[in-house]
Amino acid sequence: MIEVTEHAYKRARKRLGLNKSATRNLASKAFVGGIRCSSNSALWDDYMEWKSKTSPAVEVVLYGDVIFTFDGIKLLTVYTNKRKKRS
Repeated sequence: MIEVTEHAYKRARKRLGLNKSATRNLASKAFVGGIRCSSNSALWDDYMEWKSKTSPAVEVVLYGDVIFTFDGIKLLTVYTNKRKKRS
């Protein structure tokens, strides 16, 4: 089972509107079925590549429109993937 930090709970509430149980469930799904940074680097912006290179123990995972940052099985924080579409 995924461990979720208090910081991650707060960020999920603020950025995604999720309560604690929804955060745990989504984090578990992301950990198992998400796309790792190394899987397809074309999906990642400069910050996510920088984060994964400067903190090798930290794993950056994309699941849907949400970016999860894990340290082992511990969820550290979440971000929304707010990319602007190019026209």
